[in-house]
Parts: sequence; structure tokens; C-alpha cells
Amino acid sequence: MTSAVTHEQPPEHPLLKAGDLAEHGTHDELIAVRGRYATTFEAQQSSTPPTARIPNLTTPTVSAPHDPLDR
Repeated sequence: MTSAVTHEQPPEHPLLKAGDLAEHGTHDELIAVRGRYATTFEAQQSSTPPTARIPNLTTPTVSAPHDPLDR
């Protein structure tokens, strides 16, 4: 009788940026690199919205329009 032992590899996660592969690896590898995947993952785990933690996703500040008759 023979026994087959298989070792399942952890899944790799691709992270695309503008359609290009920016990061890839297992969850643990990507967390260790401390890149965009880690930042996004940590934001999802916390109560802080991701837009407050990822600089290029923040909403621009819009000022009120200037009233030309206001002196």
C-alpha cells in the first residue's frame, strides 16, 4: 500500500495597478513587503476608511466658489 502526501501551496494574490502587475505573492509575503496590498488589507481590517490611509485615493479638498460681488 502506498500513501501519497501532497503539500498544497498557499494561494498567490496578484495586485494590479493601472492594469499592470504591481505586486504578487502569498498573503504573508505581501504583508511582509509592506506595500499597497498590506496597506489596503490593514485598512479593511480597521475602522478607518481606506481612502484615509492610501494617499492617492483621498478626495481632493474643494473650496467654496468665490462670489465676485462679495467684497
